[in-house]
Amino acid sequence: MATLEERVALNRRLAECYHDAFRLQQERGRIDLDEWKLSDDAVLYTPYFTGADPVPIGHFVKAGGISIGDLFDLEAKAYSKVLPDWRNVEFLAFPSDIGFAFRARMEGHTKDGTKYSFHACDFVLTNEKGEITRWETHMDDNEFGPVVELLTGQRGPFKGFDVYWKALADQLTDEEGGKLIRNLIGG
Repeated sequence: MATLEERVALNRRLAECYHDAFRLQQERGRIDLDEWKLSDDAVLYTPYFTGADPVPIGHFVKAGGISIGDLFDLEAKAYSKVLPDWRNVEFLAFPSDIGFAFRARMEGHTKDGTKYSFHACDFVLTNEKGEITRWETHMDDNEFGPVVELLTGQRGPFKGFDVYWKALADQLTDEEGGKLIRNLIGG
C-alpha cells in the first residue's frame, strides 16, 4: 500500500503528464499519456459530451484495444486540422491522495490567425494502484461551443458520448483515425 506522500506524488505526476501531453503535442507529434492507466470500471462524466450519464471509458478503451492517450491523440488530430497550433497554454493542478483537480486553458489559431480558446475544469479520482477510476471534465459552452462548432459544424452540449466522437470521426480520413473512431463507437 502506498503512503499518503507517494499517492500525492503519483497524482501530481499524472496531472503534470496531462499538461505536458497537451502542451507538447505539436513537438512530439502525438498526445503522450502513457502514465495514465484506467481501471476496468473507470467512468468519464462530462455533461457537455456524455449527457447526464457517465460513460464506462475504461471498458470502452480496453474493448477498442487502445490507450487513453491514443483516444485523445485522435481528438487532437481533429482539432489541429482547424487550429494547427492547438495546445494547452495554461495549467493549474491540485493533487491529493485520492486524485487531482486541474484547470487548463486550451488555445489555437485558425490559418487566418483567429484565436480560439476555452477553459476546462477536471476532477480525476485514482485508486490504490494509481489507476484512474473517475474523470469529470466541465466546460462553459460560451467558450467551448465556438471551438467545437468550428471543428464539427455542430454545437453542444451533445446528447451522448458517441455523438461527439462521430462528429470528430467525420473530420478525419480513415488513415488519420476516422475509421478507428467509427469502429470504437459502433458506427
